[in-house]
Amino acid sequence: MADILAAFAVVFLAELGDKTQLVALTLAGRYPAVKVLAALGAAIAVLQTLSVTAGAVISEALPDDAISVGAGV
Repeated sequence: MADILAAFAVVFLAELGDKTQLVALTLAGRYPAVKVLAALGAAIAVLQTLSVTAGAVISEALPDDAISVGAGV
């Protein structure tokens, strides 16, 4: 569980620095910052869950060699 939380924290911080930061700053000007950060955190959690699920499905559907070639390309 500690690894999952660490990965979530790293991705959260990395994603906050791009366009998400501009959205957060804009929304924080209109709405309370706590609500904006909670919504951003929830959105990132949903996106990470979808990404992990898609990765798990793809890794089960394709052979390891095909995944290695695709990652290399």
